[in-house]
Amino acid sequence: METLIGFAVGFVVGTQYGRDGLAKVRDSWQAISSSPEFHNLLRTGAAVAGSAVREVMNGDISEIVASITRKLDRAA
Repeated sequence: METLIGFAVGFVVGTQYGRDGLAKVRDSWQAISSSPEFHNLLRTGAAVAGSAVREVMNGDISEIVASITRKLDRAA
């Protein structure tokens, strides 16, 4: 998550410095999006979302919240 926040801040700052700034932001995004940390974040998000959908289909909202909380705690 910190990586995405860093990218957003970099984008805002980068746009203030014209094409060179945008080129640096683009290079940063390429590095971020190919990083193992980013891929792990995507996998974790997909797992949590998939679990939530399965539990919504079963209709138990309290278990949905508890399960998502447990998964996020384990991922952190």
